Amino acid sequence: MKKLTKLSNVFLVQISTAVLTAAPFTPGNLVIFRVGDGSMPLTSTGSPVFLDEYTTNGTLVQSIMLPTTNGPGLYPFIASGTATSEGLITRSPDKRFLAMIGYGTTLGGTNVLADSASALIPRVVAIVDYMASVDTSTALTNFASANNPRSAITTDGTNIWVSGAGTRTTAPGGVAFTTRGSSMATIVSTNPVNNTRQLGIFFDQLYVSSGASSFRIGTVGIGLPTSGPVTMTNLPGIPTTGINPYSFVILSLLGTQQPDTMYVADDTSGAGIIKYSYVQGQWISNGVIRAPSIRGLVATVSISETRTNVYLYGTTGANTASGGGVLYTAVDSAGYNMAPSSETATIIASAPPYTAFRGIAFAPEPPPPAPPSEAIITSIETTGSDVKIYWSAPSGSKCYVQAATPKNLSVNAPFEDIAGPILITPGSTITNYLDPGAITNFDARYYRIRVESQPIPRE
Repeated sequence: MKKLTKLSNVFLVQISTAVLTAAPFTPGNLVIFRVGDGSMPLTSTGSPVFLDEYTTNGTLVQSIMLPTTNGPGLYPFIASGTATSEGLITRSPDKRFLAMIGYGTTLGGTNVLADSASALIPRVVAIVDYMASVDTSTALTNFASANNPRSAITTDGTNIWVSGAGTRTTAPGGVAFTTRGSSMATIVSTNPVNNTRQLGIFFDQLYVSSGASSFRIGTVGIGLPTSGPVTMTNLPGIPTTGINPYSFVILSLLGTQQPDTMYVADDTSGAGIIKYSYVQGQWISNGVIRAPSIRGLVATVSISETRTNVYLYGTTGANTASGGGVLYTAVDSAGYNMAPSSETATIIASAPPYTAFRGIAFAPEPPPPAPPSEAIITSIETTGSDVKIYWSAPSGSKCYVQAATPKNLSVNAPFEDIAGPILITPGSTITNYLDPGAITNFDARYYRIRVESQPIPRE
């Protein structure tokens, strides 16, 4: 006979407010990668990085500073204050994580960051979840050496792809794959370009943009490659000259599982957000929404019986010591293979002096709730130094309380059973467990419930 094990949702008890001071992100809001703290000029030798959360009408909600010093298993994360190609932030396809790449060194250096060897100043990936907890344990020593790291994306908070430029064969740019906590990346592709920009995952396919050689926007191999070499293939119909793409969004406005519409942030003079439609095997341009110097771009779609609205949000940022940049918004209601209904994007927010906007992403969201047939943690109570966990589970099931005490608030920290089996009495679905002394013994602690179902008879 075989037993099945199911796991509950994860619940974090934050014991020390010094560990995590930011509020959780609000689903539907925007997050902008900002360099500079506003107190001093931006510099190519390194500026602090903030994640600014905005509502979609341009109201600032909070600013989260990324670490600038070393910590246990963590690295500082700073960026060039004047390199406008950096900071191309992304959100994972499952909406749970933000990812970005920068430099793993402290502030106050005297050398240009983009000229540094990655073996000396690693290129650090930051993974941020919906609770605004930041993980900077991934410090790559063999990627984007002596050039700019630009973009990172993750599917699950563990598997990570990075992009950028590089001048050394032992630590090139292009596209590479790594996992959280690693110091090395596996080069996936440098063909046809070693100079890449924004990464994106749409319809289970990895894409990347570039402004180099005969490549602008295209696929990276097939699916989500984790090793190479594979080839980057420019999308059919996308011109290889005359446009300068950074961020892009690929959608299906026809309601199928095939991409049919794409919006591209083109910072060419006089351009903006280019709309493309996939028609008979080619991507054709439907026109441009004017948004000067735009580089970051995200979109969300609202479909009704009578209209399809694509809500677009984009950013641009300056390359000077005094900073600059704006947050754009536009709505395209024209639908598939039609000229955009908006001619010009609207500015709804601006970067403060001595700061600059870079990339943009939608805020990360919590994982979906567990199915009703599994255990669900319903509440947590703290009394004195004790923590009491309440949960619901199927009647008659055996439950084990699991806990993880991470160094960096990572949901990927190992869980261990701390109590069980606890039998959910037939006819009942609610129970609890007291974790004595948890507040005294730990700075932070994740809890979840492991449910062991009844044996399944062999046939």
